[in-house]
Amino acid sequence: MKVTGIIAEYNPFHKGHRWQLEQVRAAGASHVAVVMSPDFTQRGTPAIFPKRLRAQAALQNGADLVLELPVCYALAGAQRFAFGAVQLAAAMGCVDLLAFGAEDADLVQLRQACTALQQEEVNQTIRQLLPSGITFAKARERAVAAVYGEETALLLQKPNNILAIEYLCQLEKLPDAHIQPLALGRIGNTHDGIYTGMGADRFDAVVTAHPHLICSSCGGVFDLECQVERETAQLKQAFERSGATIDEVQVRAWGICDRCKQNHQEEK
Repeated sequence: MKVTGIIAEYNPFHKGHRWQLEQVRAAGASHVAVVMSPDFTQRGTPAIFPKRLRAQAALQNGADLVLELPVCYALAGAQRFAFGAVQLAAAMGCVDLLAFGAEDADLVQLRQACTALQQEEVNQTIRQLLPSGITFAKARERAVAAVYGEETALLLQKPNNILAIEYLCQLEKLPDAHIQPLALGRIGNTHDGIYTGMGADRFDAVVTAHPHLICSSCGGVFDLECQVERETAQLKQAFERSGATIDEVQVRAWGICDRCKQNHQEEK
């Protein structure tokens, strides 16, 4: 038996998350346990769907167990978020692997960044930079660049890398748990995604602009096979006439997916 843990928000659960579960199974997992955020997400906003619906979607798509991450950790920054989630995974006493997404899934590089963040020289440099008024994230990036070089510092510019590095740091503090990391490369959009702008893990296999359907029944997210480039371009131009700079316009719709629609018809 090999149990793999996943830390997620599933806000909402979409096909990329199902892909992640499939990859975990392909890597040899006999069981999958998910530590999931509750009804509030890391950025302090309510989840799109209730936790029970998101947990149900995970169970229907390959997870065997979903545990709730206490809200005091779910609403915290990356370090405390990772601490609570990894501690919960380790407390199960049966997790062999911890799977997570990262823009750069090279464990050697991620571990080097983890080592850098734990060095007193780096932390001292951060304390020296903060009074200048820059953000903590930027100060940390500059401190790592000064001590370990730009290549390692660049890892800290990507949100999923940041969480991955924090997971590794927490795993190093729990050697008796014997949990090995499994980094999965991100495909397509990153942390600030189209659905919520806040999901901690996104795996969207289609990298070109495309609309999505969010199913109000199962909580899944599905690609809509239609072209909206002209419409989104027109909206972008209209928005920019207000004086704003628009990077991208995305389309999402709420409704019932084909599978849920068929299930409802069968129940009738």
